[in-house]
Amino acid sequence: MRPYKALLLVKVKSLFQYRTAAVAGFFTQTFFGIIRLMILISFFGATRQSIPLSLAQTVNYIWLGQILFTILPFRIDPEIATMIRNGNVAYELVRPLNLFAYWYVKAVALRSIPIVLRAVPMIIMAAFLLPLLGRPDWALQPPPTLAAGIGMGFSLIFAILVSAGITVFASLLLLLFISQDGVVSFLYVLVWGLTGILVPLPFFPDVLKNMFYFLPFRGVMDVPCQIYSGSIHGTSIIYEIGLQAFWVVFLVITGTLLAKALTKRVTAQGG
Repeated sequence: MRPYKALLLVKVKSLFQYRTAAVAGFFTQTFFGIIRLMILISFFGATRQSIPLSLAQTVNYIWLGQILFTILPFRIDPEIATMIRNGNVAYELVRPLNLFAYWYVKAVALRSIPIVLRAVPMIIMAAFLLPLLGRPDWALQPPPTLAAGIGMGFSLIFAILVSAGITVFASLLLLLFISQDGVVSFLYVLVWGLTGILVPLPFFPDVLKNMFYFLPFRGVMDVPCQIYSGSIHGTSIIYEIGLQAFWVVFLVITGTLLAKALTKRVTAQGG
């Protein structure tokens, strides 16, 4: 485990250097968070139908989605994508390490460290600054119970692990293609549609919700957001975290097998 631990520490230190990107991301996510809030608050005011989330739960869902935005597996690790494109992936294959585990550790750092850089200023803004500006209805509220707060913490850990698994799985698929555009574009569509970042998943029709429920993308953002907001509560918290854990195990096992299969015969491009 020592090489993987060393790699994780190096990756963490390098990601902490992107402080300017974190500041830019803070303003960007704040802007889009307010836009999404305005749209959904208008929706609440215009409909008379039963809504699966209360307004306060929806506000929490939106802000948490913006805070956790960098956890979403929108893109593949650019270093890995570049190595596959120019042929330097051959160096990765000769390392005395498990390829999936090696990339997985990097993906965990990639999905977790940017959250640390953005979360604190966004929480301060959403939870404390908005009420001072006269918009308490737009503010991020604390979890309704201690169990919700603790459950969200555990769920967030598994959300990062699930996201890292999806990221590495998509990275491995690049070994099959000359261009990465198709894989990245398809992944982008799946993430936008199935994680809840565009529209909270409880707002979808029951047919679609039942289908999304058994996909790993829901565990990346929807589950921790619903646990925090209180719409998932009681023993359901344990069940949902267990489902996230299942997807972590599934992605690690299938990803490891896929890595072994794909690396038996690899064409390294470049020169």
